[in-house]
Amino acid sequence: MIILQNLQLSVIVPVYNAAGTLENCLTALENSTFQAFDLIVVDDGSVDNSAEIARTHNATVLSATGTKPQGPAAARNYGASHAKTDLLVFIDADCVVQPTTLAQFANYFSTHPHIAAVFGSYDDTPAAPNFISQYKNLTHHFTHQQSPTQVNTFWAGCGAIRRNWFEQIAGFNAHRYPHPAIEDIELGYRLSQAGGQIHLAKSIQVKHLKQWTLFSMLKSDIWDRALPWSKLLLTVKPQQYDLNLAIHQQLSALLFLSLPFITIFTLWLLPITMLIFLGLNNAYYRFMLRKRGILFALKCVPMQCAYFSYAITIYVWQKSRFILSKVDKQ
Repeated sequence: MIILQNLQLSVIVPVYNAAGTLENCLTALENSTFQAFDLIVVDDGSVDNSAEIARTHNATVLSATGTKPQGPAAARNYGASHAKTDLLVFIDADCVVQPTTLAQFANYFSTHPHIAAVFGSYDDTPAAPNFISQYKNLTHHFTHQQSPTQVNTFWAGCGAIRRNWFEQIAGFNAHRYPHPAIEDIELGYRLSQAGGQIHLAKSIQVKHLKQWTLFSMLKSDIWDRALPWSKLLLTVKPQQYDLNLAIHQQLSALLFLSLPFITIFTLWLLPITMLIFLGLNNAYYRFMLRKRGILFALKCVPMQCAYFSYAITIYVWQKSRFILSKVDKQ
């Protein structure tokens, strides 16, 4: 591993009531093999002892401005404005880096001087043992691991960007995303459109500590992702379709769009539709089978059916509203 001797990182961790996971997150960063980094924790109005935990780890603790939480986009921007290095690394407070994660970031920028940003993925051993957490995190891991190296999106859970590029595109859009949403995806689109090259380094992985419930997953998938992402896609055309917008995922969603048109006279189309769906996603189910066994993989089928159903429903709804609003203005 070749690392420039004078290369330094600024690690920025946005925090909001993260006392339950922050200790593990910061301890892992302290145990990094690469030590040439500044640690900045931005407390976004926490009412727990997150700030006190951060101070015990010799972090620079910043308090986000405002009378109420401003969201992770604003917190990351605030941390970046106080960074003193040319490379900004963003780590979520519920993620645990590997000992070599920061070294991997440093090495990647050293050996790829042309790129603007790079990010990784969750690992395949999520901390929370319940089914929803395992399903959610393993799906994220699979999606990132199956994607091409060059992408046009970004992930702030474990991602890094050159400071000059970050400043050129004015960072995260905190005005548009005052709450956790797709602020990192939107930043990736703007960065790509500005000419910045973004890589997904599959070997850079972090452990996710969050315990998902069915309710929290649905809230995140629908309210924090599907709704804002659908709105974004109405006005921004990605330069390429990758990760969750890969072609096989789009085709899977379109299959479920056809289900309402299946009547009692065309029920024979239902098993054909499901066979096509399983064929499109066979690599995903083989991955789940290999990692967690047949029962786990079978339980993932209805979860994915539900996911594609509400994703395409929300997109069509937003698209319809968008078209009608344009008609009304004419």
